[in-house]
Amino acid sequence: MSVRRSLVATLVSAGALVAGLAAPAVGAPAVGAPTEPVTPAAAPVGNAVRGHDVPVLRRGDSRLAPASPGARSAAASSVPELPGYCATGYKPGRLLSKASFEGSLPYPADSYGFNATTSGGATDGSYNASSTISAGASVLTYVNSTHVAVPAGTRIGMSFSYKGSGNDTVGFSVNNSGGSLAPNEDWSHVALDVTSEARTNAGYIDAFFFNDTTATSTQASSLRVDEVRVYTCVPTPFTRGDWTGDQRVDLMGIHGNGNLYLYPGKGNGGVSSGQLVGPGWSSFTWAGSPGDVDSNSVTDLLGVSGDGRLYLYSGRGGGRFQAARQIGNGWGGFTAIVTPTDMTGDGSPDLIARDSAGTLGLYAFDTFGDISKVKDIGFKFNAMKWIIGMGDLNRDSRGDVVAVNSTDGCLYAYNATATSTLSLKGKVGCGWSSMTWLTSAGDLNGDGFGDLTARAADGSLWFYPGRSGGGVYSGVKVGSSWGSMKFIL
Repeated sequence: MSVRRSLVATLVSAGALVAGLAAPAVGAPAVGAPTEPVTPAAAPVGNAVRGHDVPVLRRGDSRLAPASPGARSAAASSVPELPGYCATGYKPGRLLSKASFEGSLPYPADSYGFNATTSGGATDGSYNASSTISAGASVLTYVNSTHVAVPAGTRIGMSFSYKGSGNDTVGFSVNNSGGSLAPNEDWSHVALDVTSEARTNAGYIDAFFFNDTTATSTQASSLRVDEVRVYTCVPTPFTRGDWTGDQRVDLMGIHGNGNLYLYPGKGNGGVSSGQLVGPGWSSFTWAGSPGDVDSNSVTDLLGVSGDGRLYLYSGRGGGRFQAARQIGNGWGGFTAIVTPTDMTGDGSPDLIARDSAGTLGLYAFDTFGDISKVKDIGFKFNAMKWIIGMGDLNRDSRGDVVAVNSTDGCLYAYNATATSTLSLKGKVGCGWSSMTWLTSAGDLNGDGFGDLTARAADGSLWFYPGRSGGGVYSGVKVGSSWGSMKFIL
């Protein structure tokens, strides 16, 4: 929503027309340190925020904030509505502030036309902050619910509950950004990512709610607000290969008909029955998962199309993905693409690609999911039938690789070095020539080492627990009828 003119001018010209106003009080109680859970039980409903724009708030407008600290920036930032209390890959951390208006407004000197009342119910305690404007009155009322310091360098969320009536007459602002709220006769729960605004107000979040009929006053307008919370959002624990969010490594399979299936991991190397994710994956010449490439703590999927374009499908959890985003060209000429996790030590996963000459190139992702070549790291790898990234095999926090030689069928381990090259550790097993597919989705049994999953010629699926240095223990059969799979990842 927009605050369409100076608050002071509005209040002077139309303050007497507001139904049930109380005179603004002086002073604001200090905000205590909340000790309760960060978020309420009710989930955000989504689609409550109609649009965002910049409220015209000026320093002189009815003492909206103390002169120091926290001068408002002139730059606008969006505060997107969230389907959960934090963005994907994050969870609520520490509760920084909560306003439930129990008996009074927290900042009466910076509020006008709102009362703390038990009328209309509440979602927390017994009171809400309420404003009702009669039809024909052209006025702006507002309540300052929050003034709280927030930690730097941390994602910040804000949630609240509201109910109100009026066509684009009720809304909110968070520092320099804001939005109008859809009318709703019942209590609705809203969550916002306000991280961008934490940098515009000297490290403070100021939240206001408005009932504004200065543009249209033909109908009555009301707004009730409750349970305004500000909290940190911290990364959820990330497990490479976990597509469902249960901290267990899963498998993905692309069938010959192009259907993508998710096979939830059991935590012991086995997987449960497949769940259809979606059709349309048959055109890819390679598909794999390097881990979380765009820093949202969710496993992502990569695919190379028939024309050599590299696409990123950012994970959303539960086997769901964002729309494809092209991040590269010319990948169709590679004879192998490997997902070793993080070889460079920068905290982001990497890719290894083998060209037709047998040269291995290292490609690094940045935190936004874009990729670029670092350097060549190996030569004469054409003899390898399979090259598999198994994650960190020697506890040095760098991704390592194993490879099956097509001549002798033996498995060789290569450790990443401090200079992001590969060093041959040695032969760690033989007898792999008969396998028609080899992959390492991650640590399937939770023992801290990456594991191998192999498909035999009869379509049976085998689990080989990883061991330190790149070897594996004896295999255990964990499935049948996997012969129709084009890719297993």
